[in-house]
Amino acid sequence: MGHYDSRRIQKLAANKLKKTLEEPACRAQETAFAAAHAGDSDEALLAYVTGLKRESGDRLKAADVIGYRYLTERLGPWAGIMTQVNEALRAEQNEENQK
Repeated sequence: MGHYDSRRIQKLAANKLKKTLEEPACRAQETAFAAAHAGDSDEALLAYVTGLKRESGDRLKAADVIGYRYLTERLGPWAGIMTQVNEALRAEQNEENQK
């Protein structure tokens, strides 16, 4: 991203996420996601994010995840969620490599 330092990049990403979450269509999707997944376990929610990460490849952006608000309410900060997801994916990859 040009010649920006890491703090500036984080600030730009936070602004984009805030702007995206304020859009009426996104708010409606967030509300629908929360209602549809209210009964899900934390493990099921992590599996959902893990699946999204698998599909997206290298990087999964918070602004691209439907249900971001609900996920962070239930599971904690986004960075912590992504740490858990990345650990799960690494463990899967290690199991596959051992076969």
